[in-house]
Amino acid sequence: MTQPPEPQLPPQSATVAGPEAKKQIEVRGYSAWFGAKQVLKDVSLAFPGPGVTAIIGPSGCGKSTLLRGINRMHETVPGARSAGEILFQGKNLLDRRLDAVQVRRSIGMVFQKPSPFPTMTVRENVLAGLRLNGVRDQAKLQEKLEWALRKTNRAPRWTPSPPQRWRNSCWSCSIRSPW
Repeated sequence: MTQPPEPQLPPQSATVAGPEAKKQIEVRGYSAWFGAKQVLKDVSLAFPGPGVTAIIGPSGCGKSTLLRGINRMHETVPGARSAGEILFQGKNLLDRRLDAVQVRRSIGMVFQKPSPFPTMTVRENVLAGLRLNGVRDQAKLQEKLEWALRKTNRAPRWTPSPPQRWRNSCWSCSIRSPW
């Protein structure tokens, strides 16, 4: 009886949606550590844009660590460090001269377990990004809120259940830009 062939692993370097797609974010040789433990090693891939990309894998394989690296949140963990390049619009996001808050204003992140600000309503949570960016015009805020709700095809419940908190995070990311 012959053994089935070993499964072939994909190459460590991959381009999502094929090489012809326009790269929005490109990760080159990214590695990440928590203390002495290396959790990502030499990851290289490109994300096309604009669009939505899913990163799928088993628990503990580094999906969230990669996303936190792209969003410059990995560096906020005590003892964590990273190396490599993460390019967005031609700029290396890991360059310490770039303001991490400005990076996060350009690249949104929806967490698996969202944590809305507990003292704010769902409406206030959804609009927090726009307010952080200086938008004060109430008509503009209402317009963006309604646009986000229509885009996600949801009518909000104003007492946030767990699914509502997740939708709230999606709405917040979809309208963080002031234009």
